[in-house]
Amino acid sequence: MKTKRISSYKSPADKQFVEDWNNKIQTLNSSFYEKLSVQTSFGETVVLSLNHEGRDLEPVVILPGARTCGMFWDVNDNLAAVRGAIYFQL
Repeated sequence: MKTKRISSYKSPADKQFVEDWNNKIQTLNSSFYEKLSVQTSFGETVVLSLNHEGRDLEPVVILPGARTCGMFWDVNDNLAAVRGAIYFQL
């Protein structure tokens, strides 16, 4: 299968829109993720992480759906139950 290497961001304004939206969701939920840059076969991508240095915590990976980002799962604070145990360890 040949993979197309085309960015979903058509302009810097598109990228800024997604970043602003991610920040708004985090602010509304009072949950702030760390941005990590990861090199992939598609180029550099950003991974959002919470307490990634906590070696005693079970990993939870949230994968985006079609044409969305992982932050979509946290709309309306949907990940609060998953984060709950993490917050008490801060």
